[in-house]
Amino acid sequence: MKIDWNLVRTILAHVETETIGAFVKDKNSLEKWTLGQPIGALNNPMSDGVRIVYGHIQLLIEGGFINGIGVKESLDGSYRISISCNPKLTLEGYLLLESLRQDGFWAKLTQYAKEHSIPITLDTVKTVTDIFLASLAK
Repeated sequence: MKIDWNLVRTILAHVETETIGAFVKDKNSLEKWTLGQPIGALNNPMSDGVRIVYGHIQLLIEGGFINGIGVKESLDGSYRISISCNPKLTLEGYLLLESLRQDGFWAKLTQYAKEHSIPITLDTVKTVTDIFLASLAK
């Protein structure tokens, strides 16, 4: 699975607006997130769109961007999601969401990462965002 930054922004926005529960239940809209994803021919009980969205949610949880949501993967490849009554963004999640919302910020961030030979992962996005914002403040 490749990280889809539009999906990351969408998930963070749904957590912020407290609509993440409705988002993950809408199986038809989840299927659109398979575009551009390298998907193998797995014998999997979950649809590809659900696997991709839940996988991104899992990455955001592990990265410390969201709280109050749990994603577990079973041995057969299916996912279970649990959402507390008050899922929320962490401070890092708010900073990432605001960064992804800014016009031109993503292009500047990717250019900065490319110039410094930094791969774009969740961890490096956190680091590069901090460095980039600090450089703008000077």
